[in-house]
Amino acid sequence: MPQLLLLIGPKGAGKTRIAALLAHVFGAYAVPVERMWRERSARTPGDGRSSARECFDEVADHALAALAANELVVLDTTGASEHTAAFVERLARSGVLRIVRVAAPTEICTERALARDATDPLRVTPEQLAAINLVASRVSLQVDRTFDNAGLWRELEVRGWWADFLRERDPSVRATPRELETERLVLRDWSDADLAPFAALNADPVVMEHFPAPLTRDESDALAGRIRADLARHGVGLFAVEAKAGTIAESPCFVGFCGLSVPSFEAPFLPAVEIGWRLARTAWGRGLATEAARACLAHGFSLGLPEIVSFTSPRNTRSISVMEKLGMTRDRAADFDHPRVPPGHPLRPHVLYRLAAPRVAAKD
Repeated sequence: MPQLLLLIGPKGAGKTRIAALLAHVFGAYAVPVERMWRERSARTPGDGRSSARECFDEVADHALAALAANELVVLDTTGASEHTAAFVERLARSGVLRIVRVAAPTEICTERALARDATDPLRVTPEQLAAINLVASRVSLQVDRTFDNAGLWRELEVRGWWADFLRERDPSVRATPRELETERLVLRDWSDADLAPFAALNADPVVMEHFPAPLTRDESDALAGRIRADLARHGVGLFAVEAKAGTIAESPCFVGFCGLSVPSFEAPFLPAVEIGWRLARTAWGRGLATEAARACLAHGFSLGLPEIVSFTSPRNTRSISVMEKLGMTRDRAADFDHPRVPPGHPLRPHVLYRLAAPRVAAKD
């Protein structure tokens, strides 16, 4: 079912970034609102009222034309004018308009907007920003939902929120997982053919030594189902790890999983995004877990994650070794007892490792 999304809110709230995310993850068509405004202003200088009215018309024409060829169209706008009501009414005639207010405190919006790179053509002065956001604060529209974008950009949680919102209208909406490739591995979406080898590794008592118990076939299949559902919701998560031909066997073969997830239990260090892996014994001792995890870390940081964590039982020296090879540092003050392991169980104590996103070198 087609959906037309209008994002409203102050400059710096993150609307453009969200539109880009919806385009990248869910295949949305993002209407280039700001570019159209700039082009219209350049063509018709001096007549602000006429230019604004005609630009609203152009944006609406563009969005409705895009809707004829795309299942999901998203556009964003800052502020309002005397033409806003007619603009929204025209979009609403499509019958599929949904309005989302993107909200964040003024100081956060200001910090984000003023932190834009100097090459950004939309950069504004503090005085201009205050004037723009004053107009934006007067927008009075009936919205379908408000998205709170005040905190850190926790990429997987943001993707999940928008997936749930879109699926309310169209349950078929699916994120597109990105395939990662390293020298010896392919990290990809799961297939039904992965279920049997995944069950075999989950039933291996050596692989599952640092978990409460091995998994039955039903438990393993259920876990794979949850992993696949998360990938469909977020477009990133625990990828199936496939060893390329000649790495372990003559043909490509499934060897386990590696990727990112958001822990669903409660602990003092949460919320956070975790990196984890689980590989079959045939893949051990070859550096494959480290190779897969490096690719996932790079992908996670490219999404804007400020930090990625990992945790395990202190008995799991193999995984701890991988964490340290990845450059992760133990946060002893944040070590914790895993709430899903029974009290008194030897695997209940866990160590926590952290890795901050690489710093981007400042431009001259």
